[in-house]
Amino acid sequence: MMKVVAHDLRNPMGSIHMIASLMLHRSKLSTEDQELAEMMKRSSKNCLDLVDDLMRPKAMDQTFAVQREELSEVCVFALTS
Repeated sequence: MMKVVAHDLRNPMGSIHMIASLMLHRSKLSTEDQELAEMMKRSSKNCLDLVDDLMRPKAMDQTFAVQREELSEVCVFALTS
């Protein structure tokens, strides 16, 4: 299942990364558009790296402990951290 999810995430992120790279390399962009293209490139690279990290055998072998928490406590923690 993880391989299917990784494939489904990697393909569009790879395309976004390539398009942003081409835009930065071949286009004369305004400063704002250049910043947005750089953000697209950086974010898509971070997503690709995350998928790669998740697909490493060590990460896939780890088991995660399930811990029940009250949703309200999790929300308070998230909003105050």
